[in-house]
Amino acid sequence: MHNNWWIYVLIGIVGLGWAFIQYKLREKRVRAVSAYASRHGWNFARVNGELGNRFRGEPFGKGHRRTGNLVVTGAHRNRYFTAFEYTFKTTEGSGKDRREVTHYYMVVAVTLPAPRPMLQVSTENFATRMFGNIGIGRDLQLESEQFNERFRIKTDNDKFAYDVLHPRTMQWMLDDQRFSQQPFRFERSDLLTWRKGKIEPQHIDGYLNYLCDIGDSVPQFVWKS
Repeated sequence: MHNNWWIYVLIGIVGLGWAFIQYKLREKRVRAVSAYASRHGWNFARVNGELGNRFRGEPFGKGHRRTGNLVVTGAHRNRYFTAFEYTFKTTEGSGKDRREVTHYYMVVAVTLPAPRPMLQVSTENFATRMFGNIGIGRDLQLESEQFNERFRIKTDNDKFAYDVLHPRTMQWMLDDQRFSQQPFRFERSDLLTWRKGKIEPQHIDGYLNYLCDIGDSVPQFVWKS
């Protein structure tokens, strides 16, 4: 065993090399997001631990060591926003195969004129049809069968959902491909969207416009009631 000491040294060197590469890649991403925020006159922070537990529902509430990283804040189209990389960890496997896995999501949220009930809209698929009743809210069926086949609506206030998802908005959502790719949720004082994967700063503007378009489509009386 003593004759194989060089194997352990080699393993250690490889491990340190891998850690260094990961560190350099991480710093490159930090610089990219920071520079993007700076060009727009927005603020940047490496970490905001409070963001890990700020929201309910997808993709939050799972695993442990939840936090917000690479956080960009500012204003867009007269709305304050927060864009960040949400991470949490889960433990998978058992025994010698037990390992900790990090999960990444890009999240963008804009503030609303007033707090409102939860309303989440996502695309309908086999999994949501089978297991869609798990989680916050319940599935709501609207008067458009085409809309119900395409989207899943979860809410804790039917009236709010009907007010927001009026016929003109439903037709817009059927015609606009963004809604087939990006879910959204009204949650208290925020309107947010998310996708699996690390934050990509070049997509922040697009997600902000998406959320602002949704916010602008809400009838004004909704904010006054």
